[in-house]
Amino acid sequence: MDAEQRMTVLNEPVDLYRYFDATSNAEYLFECIEDTIDRDLKTELDFLRFFDAAVKSVMEIVDMPNQRAALLVRLIHQNKGRLSKAKRQLFAELTDDEVRKIESAITAAGEATGPEQEV
Repeated sequence: MDAEQRMTVLNEPVDLYRYFDATSNAEYLFECIEDTIDRDLKTELDFLRFFDAAVKSVMEIVDMPNQRAALLVRLIHQNKGRLSKAKRQLFAELTDDEVRKIESAITAAGEATGPEQEV
């Protein structure tokens, strides 16, 4: 420090920061990518496989637009295999028998494609 309390560098400090060690950063990034590939991507693919099978099953039971069938699958899946009474009114055109068949088909699709996944 000089007389005015300012730091004065007397040597060349560029070597102290020019080539920093990013090994730990690279290792962390690699672990994140590896975790994504091994766990997250597999989980997502399992869910997509289930979802496609479930929508196809719904479409075989009743004829409805894909978007409504997908909504029906999501609602039943989120409620652990049952269409809640509160959401039943959204699908008033379906009979109770059709709803039971759809619930069974979605459960079967989940069992056929592996462990149950969250939406």
